[in-house]
Amino acid sequence: MQMDLLTAEPETGTDRTIHEMLDQWLPPDSRVVRHGSLLREIELVEDRFLRVELAAILADLPEDRFRWLEFFVAGARNNWPHARLAISADRTAAFAEADLECSSPETLRDSLPVAVHSLRWLVVALAETAEFLADPASTCEALNRKQFLPEAEFSAGRQNQKPNKK
Repeated sequence: MQMDLLTAEPETGTDRTIHEMLDQWLPPDSRVVRHGSLLREIELVEDRFLRVELAAILADLPEDRFRWLEFFVAGARNNWPHARLAISADRTAAFAEADLECSSPETLRDSLPVAVHSLRWLVVALAETAEFLADPASTCEALNRKQFLPEAEFSAGRQNQKPNKK
């Protein structure tokens, strides 16, 4: 992957929107992640996040598979603390985000390529597994065994807490 993603010298000035800066410095084709058969686009959300979808989640995904996907995303969150890894509130996608809100127009030129590169690596590392877990048609013997399924309390949001000592 190429780190030198920026294509133009910055025009400094606070009247420029992040969309304008993003379009100037990162042309649309540099916001596309291709890895094997995977194709993802990094998009700007709410003028403050760069987001890439790791996997679409079907409405009919069985609850056990959804819990596996939650467990996977929570584990990835522990391994990649520089990005926000989550499942959307409506349970339709697993995604990764890089927050640009703290970047001023002067530092955004340096922040953008780092954020894009981080999201590219997350797609390479996580998207195939996330897609596999989110696909009810994919099969794996271990996923069918209830004894390996993460505990419900983990799925309920306690993944970032330290375990209680007995």
